[in-house]
Amino acid sequence: MISEEQFQRLLAALTHSTPATDPAKKFDTLAGRIVQFCYDPEADLTFEAWYRRHADIFTVDAKSLDEATRVRLLLHKLDAPSYEKYVNYILPQTPQEVKFDDAISTLKDLFGPQQSLFSTRYTCLKLTKDPKDDFATYAGRVNRECAKFKLAECNENQFKCLIFVCGLQSSEDAFIRLKLLDKIESDPNCTIQILAEECKRLLNLRHDTKMIENGSPVVHSVKQFLPSRQGQQKVNSKTNAQATHPEVIPRLPPSACWFCGEMHFIKDCPYRHHKCSRCKTIGHKEGYCNSSKRRSKRQRPSRANGRSTTQTVDSASDLTVINKETWQLIGEPELKPPSLIAHSASGDRIQLLGQRQCTYSFHDASAQGTFYVANTPSNLLGAEWIAKMGIYAFMDCLPSTDPGQQAEINVSIAD
Repeated sequence: MISEEQFQRLLAALTHSTPATDPAKKFDTLAGRIVQFCYDPEADLTFEAWYRRHADIFTVDAKSLDEATRVRLLLHKLDAPSYEKYVNYILPQTPQEVKFDDAISTLKDLFGPQQSLFSTRYTCLKLTKDPKDDFATYAGRVNRECAKFKLAECNENQFKCLIFVCGLQSSEDAFIRLKLLDKIESDPNCTIQILAEECKRLLNLRHDTKMIENGSPVVHSVKQFLPSRQGQQKVNSKTNAQATHPEVIPRLPPSACWFCGEMHFIKDCPYRHHKCSRCKTIGHKEGYCNSSKRRSKRQRPSRANGRSTTQTVDSASDLTVINKETWQLIGEPELKPPSLIAHSASGDRIQLLGQRQCTYSFHDASAQGTFYVANTPSNLLGAEWIAKMGIYAFMDCLPSTDPGQQAEINVSIAD
């Protein structure tokens, strides 16, 4: 017969089972309590959410296991794609070489939310109740989204930046909106003043990019010749491109000014009313007496698609213009709508009928260019064509007082 003391010991042994001391058995027991991790960011199944659910098992129940075994238990519960992605990411390290806390941090980065913090906060501000949800479910959604919003980490400046970018709804602001989002993500201390300055910088950058892409100036100079009772009267005009910005980009002329040698257009020369002390002639700087003769207009024959035409050479004009009669003479090639709007110095609009790309040549030089068709009585050979074909040198040896010498310019219309 057993004593009372022996009975109590036996009872304690029966009611309190001895904890398993076998690490392998404990590993299997703990693994059976953990749900396998499957990454699905759209359903909010991130590693952080999964680990938050099972953190006590790793930090409390598995506390007696060594660190390598806990890492093995953690990776054992990853599905095949997640495990493969993690192993490839930590190369050249092996999973056994990574500490438990480092593995947790890496897995949170790899299998975290795909949305940026800004996107998460924006989604929270746009949250609405689903008619099928009850108020308890809706309250839970609000709590969850506000937790992801990280209200405690959102200061006044960050909230202002959030509202600033959310208001950029226009498609024209897409480029700026993208850059501002990147600015906010990379700089947690960003302020609304910094965003405003960044907008100005981006607008200037976009303007400069378009200017380089177009490769043409905003303002073009054109000469139009209109008949008068005494003959042909010259009317200066300017053709303004439909610019999207109020600033006018200064443009260099194709060659130096004939009146003074500086790099500006003849119409802007400060020596136009200057009296030369050498030849006593008004209109040029000392030392440029002969070169000033180039300013005179010259009529030069040209051939367009095999047809003979006459064009006025004028280096102060940027565009080459032919009249409607010449256009009909060369076979009425198909025209594109004009990309420029021309106005005369008096404010009258010059009616451009269209424009056309073509190939033109002079002696051994040939180039691609654009001519414009207008309701004018004369044809005009502009500075661009003159420069590309090297006619400036030819004009030096053909003064305007010698109309007997002629040079032919061949023009072929591009299909």
